[in-house]
Amino acid sequence: MQPVTEDGVPTKGCVKSDIFDQGWNLLPEMHFDDCTIVSITNAKMGDEEAVKLAKAINKMKHLDSLYLHYNRIGDTGFSAIGTSLRGRNMYNINFRKNVLGDKGILDLGLALRRMTRLTYINLSGNQIGNGGKILGKTFRDCKILREVYLQDNYMDDEAIVEILNGLAKWTEKKYLTKIILGGNKFGQKGCMSIASGLGKLTELNSVDLSNSALDKQCIAIMSVSLYKLKKLSSLAMNNCHLESKSLKVLSYTISGHNRLRQVALDGNAFKDEDLFLLGKHVLESPAIQKITIHGGAYDVLQRLFPFLFGYSTAQLVEDCANDISRKTAACELLQSSGALHTPTGSL
Repeated sequence: MQPVTEDGVPTKGCVKSDIFDQGWNLLPEMHFDDCTIVSITNAKMGDEEAVKLAKAINKMKHLDSLYLHYNRIGDTGFSAIGTSLRGRNMYNINFRKNVLGDKGILDLGLALRRMTRLTYINLSGNQIGNGGKILGKTFRDCKILREVYLQDNYMDDEAIVEILNGLAKWTEKKYLTKIILGGNKFGQKGCMSIASGLGKLTELNSVDLSNSALDKQCIAIMSVSLYKLKKLSSLAMNNCHLESKSLKVLSYTISGHNRLRQVALDGNAFKDEDLFLLGKHVLESPAIQKITIHGGAYDVLQRLFPFLFGYSTAQLVEDCANDISRKTAACELLQSSGALHTPTGSL
């Protein structure tokens, strides 16, 4: 039996060859007017081709999912696509890794604001800056939104504040499970907005803020919000310039979580004594199964030549976390502070 959409229309997935000929000329609309899903990815599609696609979308009465990731579409193309999507109530949008900027997102945002049943949106790896603030208005009405990917853009404090306000508008949301915001250009104001806003999104199970500057004041507030996320299972803060005090605060959050299984802290310059404290909390954690803390050249040397440079405390924490029984040799070494810098011995 053929699957159907929520509106009772038979689903039909369409790719480039269903819409264009080999020269990127549109085929007759009888070939694509019944498409419900369009996926043209990694196809070197630029603005000119996207404008043509927008004309085709106007003919697709039941389109509900659009995947255009890994292309070269800029503001001109996305403005045209945004116009063609106005009045549509889409489920899935993936425009990852294009060259979408502020002009394009403003035009696209007018269409996105009407998408009350949007469940998945991925705009990561584009060039969205302050214009990203329009997404806050979009998210206010998305009551069943599940996953949000906005990392690796140029969004500033104002944009991040608006986005978090929009996401937190519906505090009774029972669907939003994943949010990735790292790699943007926000400062402390944006960070504080994320820190306080996360606690209102109580169904989150995955949070990734990697490649962002997160200072100790922000982390102090964020740790409270993270503790409220009782379903949190994955946390990533790679390359976030985390300070010693930040790791101490996060250590307590980690040990207090019953579901937190994976923590990624690569690229942060932690001291051994801070990592040792983290290791102590890993020992107390009922859920942690994986931690990554690769932290620079000296850590690499310790891992390669422990007999010369002493054991890497980061590796001990990682190895201990990998065994939920907490009975490995790495865990035993973490239990003894005197063993941390011993240059001889074996694991």
